Amino acid sequence: MEGRTGHDNGAAPSGVPLVGRRDVLRVFEESLDATAADAFRFLALVGEPGAGKTRLLTELSNAAEARKLATLAQPGLGVRAGDAVRRRRRRPRRPPGGPRGRPRPRHRPAARPGVPGARRLPQRRGGRRPPGSAPVATPVARYQLYRAVRRLLEEVAAPSGLVLILDDVHWADNATIELLDHLVRHPPRARVLIAVAYRPAQASARLAALVQASLRDEGGHRLTVKPLTQAEVAEMLGPGVSGARCSELYRASGGNPFYLEALARTREPSPPATPRASCRPPCGRRCNWS
Repeated sequence: MEGRTGHDNGAAPSGVPLVGRRDVLRVFEESLDATAADAFRFLALVGEPGAGKTRLLTELSNAAEARKLATLAQPGLGVRAGDAVRRRRRRPRRPPGGPRGRPRPRHRPAARPGVPGARRLPQRRGGRRPPGSAPVATPVARYQLYRAVRRLLEEVAAPSGLVLILDDVHWADNATIELLDHLVRHPPRARVLIAVAYRPAQASARLAALVQASLRDEGGHRLTVKPLTQAEVAEMLGPGVSGARCSELYRASGGNPFYLEALARTREPSPPATPRASCRPPCGRRCNWS
């Protein structure tokens, strides 16, 4: 890439420095300080593809680790849990009988140590629910599940606080959006910060509604990741790039950091060759351009 390649000024592993975004970084610092002081915070980063949302979430994760806050970061929600199960590599089937034709005993999962203070979910056998339990698809069962997730977040955050980072939530399914909505309306009673990032054009109406609902409280913030200005583009490229080239790259990228970085890796544009200068194909015949 033209211009800077060092790791100064908050440079990422790719060598591209972080420029601008001072308003977003300021909200990060204030929200992390409030979370460390026993408060719930919800941050929503909104921006077009390539605007730098993932890069900013990385900065948030680094700042949280510097404050000794536990961090759970998820790179994307493009694959749901059910899809991941269906895409597993299938093992070849074995005959139903064991050695010498004896029936193979049923597999019983080994008991796993649970989270202290958390209940074990009852196992379903024979397609029947345990007595007194609600169907999974009912609102009561979903509410019980969301409360269990909230309690789990409170337990994880108990020692030193928790920062939960979810990227690309515009790909999230309805159940995930409903869970986030529950956590916004009934926040965990612990030092928890939830940060999400999404593209506005691909966000569902329910996602936009829960982000809007988070703004009613002091702990909610909707941060728009805007394109870089021309001055920020020049700062990102560094002093080794001419002013004319900076202006050209700014116009071509629209201030989008991802497109800017890709275009800056290309060489200086050269005048295109005229068709008549190289119009002899491998067959040896001349082209008729008239």
